[in-house]
Amino acid sequence: KTVQGVQLNGRKLSTLLKAYVECISSGDVPSIQSAVQSLSEIENSRAVATAETRYKELMDKVTLPTEDAYELLQHHIQSEKEAIDVFTQQFFLDEDMKFQNEMKAKIQYLYEQYCIANETQSEKKCRAVLNKVAKES
Repeated sequence: KTVQGVQLNGRKLSTLLKAYVECISSGDVPSIQSAVQSLSEIENSRAVATAETRYKELMDKVTLPTEDAYELLQHHIQSEKEAIDVFTQQFFLDEDMKFQNEMKAKIQYLYEQYCIANETQSEKKCRAVLNKVAKES
């Protein structure tokens, strides 16, 4: 099945049919536009969540603290690229880029949190080294 020029897989077609059934069950008159809008919201929210999860999985593999901020940035760039790939494989009619922008904002926020965590871990490591040196003196 193709809707507005986009091929629907089984899950998307099932979601579209559920939207029709819910519309009919509520007493409303179903329209393809409202069903497609509902499908878009569901699929794109799922794509954002999946991309965010993928980004976290990849970034959580980084051992903090990193040698420097550049190393963390490199991990971020690669993880963000893979998260965007996951999103683009799943999104559906995100014409105004609302969901893509939401995903990018979430990834940016997560990256900032990883930067804070990296800085905190770096400070702890430095303090431990300073305390060790102080005890040896």
